[in-house]
Amino acid sequence: MRQFGAREFDLDIDTGTGYLLPPEGQAFRVEELEEAVEHAGFELLGVESHVRGRLGHARGLDGAEIPAVKVESTGQSFVLIEGDSDRAHEAWARLSPNLEHPNSSISVRGRVHRHEAGPTGLVVNDSRMLDG
Repeated sequence: MRQFGAREFDLDIDTGTGYLLPPEGQAFRVEELEEAVEHAGFELLGVESHVRGRLGHARGLDGAEIPAVKVESTGQSFVLIEGDSDRAHEAWARLSPNLEHPNSSISVRGRVHRHEAGPTGLVVNDSRMLDG
């Protein structure tokens, strides 16, 4: 198993929630986090992430262009997915007009949705534009 590092880490064992900040410039890999948690004898039930980057597009599994945010410091992209909660719908409605302005700086919080093949998704819970 490859060593999984973190710049910052905090775990609340009572609630089963944790916080980690990957090392500077290192891409966040959900599969490595899953492996590290399982190696410690626990099960990872979900991951929420907060990313900052540039708004753009990525290719989906069907080859279509879909909205994405690219984290400049790591080169990692997360495709943006509309969620099914009211909060996700509201966040998506705020985000949608900005999809016509690629390369805008954006901050997105959401639930990580991993695919075995294809880009990692981020189900948008909240977003805000950082420039303009």
